[in-house]
Amino acid sequence: MKVHLLKWLPVIGSITDSRVQAPSTLSGTTREYNLDIVNARIAPDGFSRNGVTINGVFPGLTITALKGESLRITVNNRLTDPTMDRSTAIHWHGLLMDGTGWADGPAHANQCPISPNGTLTYEFHTADQAGTFWYHSHLRSQYPDGTKGVLVIYDPNDPLKQYYDVDNEDTILQLSDWYHTPSPELLRTYFSEANAGNSLEPQPDSGVINGFGRCKVDCPKDAPYYVNTVERGKRYRFRVINTSAFAKFEFSIDQHDFQVIELDGVSHQPNTYQRFNIWPGQRISVVVNANKAVGNYWIRAQMEVTGSTPNLDTDVRGILRYTGAPNANPTSQPAGSSKLMDEMAMRPLDGKIVGGKGRADITVNLEFKNDKTDTKPERTIWEINGSPYHSPQVPTLTAILYNNARTLSDFPRSSNIILIDKPNAVVDFKIKGNRPVNGHPFHLHGHVFSVLSNDGTDADLSKLTSAPQRDVIAVHGGGVHIRFIADNPGVWFLHCHIDWHLEAGLAAIVVERPSEIPGRVQPPQQWKDLCPIYDALPDELK
Repeated sequence: MKVHLLKWLPVIGSITDSRVQAPSTLSGTTREYNLDIVNARIAPDGFSRNGVTINGVFPGLTITALKGESLRITVNNRLTDPTMDRSTAIHWHGLLMDGTGWADGPAHANQCPISPNGTLTYEFHTADQAGTFWYHSHLRSQYPDGTKGVLVIYDPNDPLKQYYDVDNEDTILQLSDWYHTPSPELLRTYFSEANAGNSLEPQPDSGVINGFGRCKVDCPKDAPYYVNTVERGKRYRFRVINTSAFAKFEFSIDQHDFQVIELDGVSHQPNTYQRFNIWPGQRISVVVNANKAVGNYWIRAQMEVTGSTPNLDTDVRGILRYTGAPNANPTSQPAGSSKLMDEMAMRPLDGKIVGGKGRADITVNLEFKNDKTDTKPERTIWEINGSPYHSPQVPTLTAILYNNARTLSDFPRSSNIILIDKPNAVVDFKIKGNRPVNGHPFHLHGHVFSVLSNDGTDADLSKLTSAPQRDVIAVHGGGVHIRFIADNPGVWFLHCHIDWHLEAGLAAIVVERPSEIPGRVQPPQQWKDLCPIYDALPDELK
């Protein structure tokens, strides 16, 4: 990829190789990174606002590792802007954290937040995982302000590498919605009495691809498009990540087919399509053969949200530019007919269903709904099985490690605890609810699951030969049926990855084999010190 200057980011300047840095140290099989979380003036779509950068860039620094390596990542909280959250906590989305659940990141579930001027070193093994992941703040709705980046684990022996020639930092595509207003103010409006009876989510001002975007009203008319330069005759593995707070995208590249080979960090058998839908939190790898005439072609990320604003242009675009093509905007058009990715037609490389095809040991039915009638201050809008999620005062993992919490009665009702105490149980979640909003992307931490059904029907396991594997599944009005194995004792968040819905109560916590957690999860002293430091903060810093 030819790197273009981000002239709309006055304090950042260029996003050349600074976005993808070598680890600060590399010792044996452990890669070490330092992440400085800092407020800065940024303008991805040309509208300048205070936001958050990681190591001086937006989107944040890309972290890389090789399969089987460990990561030691020191997060330094240097946030100072009073219009945004100043504490933080970082989640490593899609990493299983087997034995290191203290490092998973969700504030008040797995840790206390990192206070301003505080530091936490997260350390975990990547085990046998390889693929496309990302990291983001997991404190309130902080990551829409910029606290996010990509994490890729490369497999030198990737069984699919015969399908592509190029796979590096230049083939990472981050799709995101972008807001001109800091998230705390957006949340205040969302929870306001004026929004009661409507519960309309905060509406983005623009969509961006790798930090480049445009809007209709408040942005310069000549704000640059993102450009990715390819060489004719080569095959490119594009790792597409939706890092939005709200928006779903339909992704395509004019006149180009692609082979889908990965869903959410799991390699799948290649299937050819021209379009796919991608919801917040999801990752999809596609192989694009640059075999068309030398020229410029639109990369399209059609944004879908409920509601609209005069500022928002849902036709989000970038440019695929062949080497030798003029420096000009494309005139290309989409193919006359195009095939949309069928999630249920995707098959993992090994063809297996997580937990097999037998009867589940445990089945959990989860039904969520939208409550538009709640007009109380600090009201909640979403609930699961009649209960809105509220963050506990004592982090759930802390309660298990040091307060001997083991049974449902040991946890607050509002934590929406799902207790699984049978070792290696095959667990089915059946999730359904109202007001689909283009799908609710539910993310389960600590696990990869098989999608047995995504259309509201009960899966007929006798007829299933395989099933796609993911860690984020879009739940539409009819519901989904997913399956995983309870083989990872820990505290694992289950939540809608529309960040506004999580803040409004659409979440639960899976407590898996709690009696085994103290013997497996042993946090460092630095983690233990987080809570007393955070608890002593004035409210405005929490």
